[in-house]
Amino acid sequence: MNVFLTGKTGFVGERLFQHCLMDNTVDVVYTPTRELQRSMHHKHHPFEFHSFAESEGWDEELARCDVVVHTAARVHVMNEHYRDPYHAYYEVNTAGTAALAAAAAKAGVKRFVFLSSIKVHGEETPFSRQYQETDPLSPMDAYSRSKCEAEESLKNISQETDMEVVIIRPPLVYGPGVKANFLTMMRWVERGFPLPFGLADNRRSLIALDNLVDFIAICMKHPKAANETYLVSDDADVSTAQLLNFISQAMGGKGWIIPVPVWLIHGCLSLFKPQLAERLFGSLQLSCEKAKTELGWHPVISVEHAIAQTVQYYLNSKNDLLTTELTEK
Repeated sequence: MNVFLTGKTGFVGERLFQHCLMDNTVDVVYTPTRELQRSMHHKHHPFEFHSFAESEGWDEELARCDVVVHTAARVHVMNEHYRDPYHAYYEVNTAGTAALAAAAAKAGVKRFVFLSSIKVHGEETPFSRQYQETDPLSPMDAYSRSKCEAEESLKNISQETDMEVVIIRPPLVYGPGVKANFLTMMRWVERGFPLPFGLADNRRSLIALDNLVDFIAICMKHPKAANETYLVSDDADVSTAQLLNFISQAMGGKGWIIPVPVWLIHGCLSLFKPQLAERLFGSLQLSCEKAKTELGWHPVISVEHAIAQTVQYYLNSKNDLLTTELTEK
């Protein structure tokens, strides 16, 4: 099977590329370099990925491929510089995805695997309620809206052509090299800050990088995945308190997680960082029963083991960086 992979240098795409190299039945024949080009329109603006909307020049490569796996995207930006970021998300995540899919269908690609997000369903679930594939879509921000509209474009292209589309909606992805909120939590624990989340009894679905990559690989090949949408996770939802404890254990018992009434901490955080409060104390769960039943998929790594790997990579990376700095001096 010949594969056209986008996002090769990204968090998921890089690990998927490595996975494919170990699979004798898969050959990644093309990874577009245009997505790696950077532009800087203003000295205070961060670099941006170019859109996939201009896909000219890829026809020959797409014609050689059986499957396109589209992991490249404009993800959440911590310090957003756009007043209205929707246009930036739309150009890459919606228009770019649609253009790439249309070109793939025209070139005769058999299947298009798209990495979407659980956030197309919403930002939270009531305690013990899990999102399912049949639940209505309710994107709450520019990122999830762009993903939702990309899904709609893909379904339209699939209906109008012979190309199969597989949509995957994962929750937060973590693993070696993870950044953003998960990295922040590891830093909290390592520095020994008193963390007042010991009574947090929420539930959040997560997915380890290896579990997601394994599932994507199945969706590239499995005949039953054609024109289907799947929610996928570690199949073991955790609370914020449990997550911090797993990180602490992986760091040899570092961290000071103390029991403080949830209403007190949630109320204080809501005054200054409401989004952070919801992520720390809110629930966001999904069911991966369809993936297990239809495709026979099961997580290849447990939450505890995956967190231990993530923490070890984080600690080793810090040590390697320090060693390099001392050597250079």
